[in-house]
Amino acid sequence: MATIPEDKASGEQLSAVEVNKLRDTGYVIDLDAGETIDGATLPVAVYIDDTTNEVYACDGNDQDKLEFIGFAISNSTDGNPIQIQNNGIVAGFTGLDIGKKYYVQDDQTIGTTIGTTEVEVGIAISATQILITKGLRIKSGSLSNQSESVGANATADDDEVITVGFRPKLIILYGRCKATAWGQDWYNKGVIFGSSIGAIFGFTGSNNQGDTNWQSALKNYGTSIGASKVDSNIGISVSFSLNAISATGFTVRTQYVGASSTGGSGAFDQGHYVAIG
Repeated sequence: MATIPEDKASGEQLSAVEVNKLRDTGYVIDLDAGETIDGATLPVAVYIDDTTNEVYACDGNDQDKLEFIGFAISNSTDGNPIQIQNNGIVAGFTGLDIGKKYYVQDDQTIGTTIGTTEVEVGIAISATQILITKGLRIKSGSLSNQSESVGANATADDDEVITVGFRPKLIILYGRCKATAWGQDWYNKGVIFGSSIGAIFGFTGSNNQGDTNWQSALKNYGTSIGASKVDSNIGISVSFSLNAISATGFTVRTQYVGASSTGGSGAFDQGHYVAIG
């Protein structure tokens, strides 16, 4: 497979052959290999190492080798150029199961079963061709309920580690915080959209709804949810936030902060998450 010629002058048009190649086989780019890769006979699923900026074979059982970018379609060795096709239809395979999705395996090959970690590379459109899809990885679930009591000027953290099997690019969190002081429960609930740690929101005012007190319910579209019952240095603040992201998931934190004179009790419940990678 040839690359699109790079010596076009400004204003020149692509030929019909070149246009068809883009449509049918996608872009082919030259990168540097970080190891010996033999992709000329059988294309190899690859990723780019963030440190060396070189190309290596993907591995479904190695969390550092999951970011599939395309297929190596030429042979190369460490430090030398290698051709990578990053979209379109890749030829050169044998015995593919037409219509089936293909995934990176734990032995650096591809197959129709999911490896230790799900890394979709494409769909077989013939026995010898794969259409690159780079499928999104999505996982959802419930978060654990948390509760703590703290005294004056005291703090407590409840961390929960969520393992999804990939590094999320977007995390959506939902839940409710409760702050209890003077025999009253104050609530706040909302949705968190984000993929990084953010500042805790502050809250003022409240709306009485029967026997339940709410603070800014369902209005937090940021990086944390919080409820606070503090008056004259008496009470507690409770917040829930995204605390950290890893190669295999993320950590959420419920934090409780007692006021300067007395504290109170707090809780987090009704929690759910969606992670997309």
